[in-house]
Amino acid sequence: MLEPGAVSLRRPPALWAVKLAKYWHLAASSAQNSMAYRRAMIVNLAAVVIRLLAIYFLWTAAFDERSAIGSFRREDVGTYLVIAFVAAGLLSFRTEMRISQAIRDGSIVMDLVRPYNFQGARLAQTLGALAVEAVIVVLVALALGVAVMGLHGPAGAVAGASWAVSLLLAMLIKFGIAYLIGLTAFVITEVYFLITVRESVAAVMAGTMIPISLFPDQLEAVIRYLPFYSTVGLPTDIYLGTIAGADILPAIALQLAWVIAVWTAGVLLYPIALRKVTIHGG
Repeated sequence: MLEPGAVSLRRPPALWAVKLAKYWHLAASSAQNSMAYRRAMIVNLAAVVIRLLAIYFLWTAAFDERSAIGSFRREDVGTYLVIAFVAAGLLSFRTEMRISQAIRDGSIVMDLVRPYNFQGARLAQTLGALAVEAVIVVLVALALGVAVMGLHGPAGAVAGASWAVSLLLAMLIKFGIAYLIGLTAFVITEVYFLITVRESVAAVMAGTMIPISLFPDQLEAVIRYLPFYSTVGLPTDIYLGTIAGADILPAIALQLAWVIAVWTAGVLLYPIALRKVTIHGG
């Protein structure tokens, strides 16, 4: 207990720590919400697993009496699909729908007046939900991969470490894309059709079901520089060693460039989207 006139030597929390704590609470709340709706999450995951197995057996049939299709080797089919499933599954959040729903029910007003960076708060919520989804997705992927699909490890220690870094960057890219689509809800309110288009395009261009190495050369060259490939196909290719050695650093640099691009686009477009809400009396 301090005597009268004494000066406390206890330092107040650093400003960055106070700000970080706010976003930490947002992430924790989002994780709790994900656990509350775990039945719906499990049902959706089961549907994805069924689709994954169907694709795997389709590829197995396609490889009948073949050792490779183009550069896609038979022994890599199961591993490719499982690792791609992990990348796609870990990033299967619904940032767009969360923003759209908040605009429709009016709760977006509370988000706008709270002392948060709007974009940073959405990222914190996404990471919170991801913390729960990641455990389930990884466990299911490992079980399927080992028991059914012939999962093998990464193509070396460097590939494994690079894959982890690439997967983190892939998550940030996909968040950035989802956030940009979510911002359109300030103008058009309902974004479900845009989400459907995004998922359809990503299913092809990300390499989730079909390696882009099987695409025509000119189309493959274009897709490799698009952000969709950087979310699934690129980290998967690093894991398998398709991208290896001196090619890993430029690949990760491309992902980092996309992270910066989509985040910057979100920063620039947010005030424009916010003015649309003001114009419509929101």
